[in-house]
Amino acid sequence: MNKLDVNQVGGFPMTTRILDELQKISAVFNGLGGIAGDKTILYGCNITGSTADDGVVYVNGEVFFFKGGIVQSKVIIKEDKENLVFENNESKTVIRTRYVTFGSGIGSIDWADFTKPKETKEIEEALEGKADQTSFEALSNAFAIVYTKMLTIETGAQKNLMEHYDYGQILTTNRDQGQDHGNFSKNYADIFPPSGYTMSNLKAFIPSINKIYFSGNVNGDDTLWCDYDLKIDRITVICNNSESRAASEVSYLAIWKK
Repeated sequence: MNKLDVNQVGGFPMTTRILDELQKISAVFNGLGGIAGDKTILYGCNITGSTADDGVVYVNGEVFFFKGGIVQSKVIIKEDKENLVFENNESKTVIRTRYVTFGSGIGSIDWADFTKPKETKEIEEALEGKADQTSFEALSNAFAIVYTKMLTIETGAQKNLMEHYDYGQILTTNRDQGQDHGNFSKNYADIFPPSGYTMSNLKAFIPSINKIYFSGNVNGDDTLWCDYDLKIDRITVICNNSESRAASEVSYLAIWKK
């Protein structure tokens, strides 16, 4: 950073050049704002309700004072000019006060794009939670092995890992009236594994009554049932009532998985 040696005797030459040098020195702070990145809130700008406080922001390569107010969707860079009268009685613009505030128009910026950078202590805490290089390399190598193995899997083989849901309604056969619960040779229906599956792939099964056709006098000595039996190559479901006039119907859900 430049430096002015002003503490000297003999009458310091306070000229416009000296003032310009002071202005150049202050411009260095714009570079410091770049550490946080564009559209960042360096200080303040806290929002309470619908109002934002004053603060300092960095945008378009410059550090600006931020004038708060009622929060809006856009902010804009403004410049207030102040004229001063020179020795020759001519009025010229001397002071240009530039700041950012809420507003719209040409060059306006979304207020939502402004963020506060993390403090140094927060960055240190975040880095402590990261994996070290050795752990990262070990994880990377493990992933490479898994990825190589995946490339050897036959196309479409992943389908074999998916569950197959089989459901529907089916009509029972060999209808018979009477107390036949537990008799899997009457009032039954067979459900076979879907193509490509066997009974060893069955993971879950549940039957339920879809339709029952009553007949005669239904009273305290009648029975209603729905049951199933797992056989070597099929699922046999029995469903009926002890006084029926037609074959019963069964709903079912089977889950198969290889």
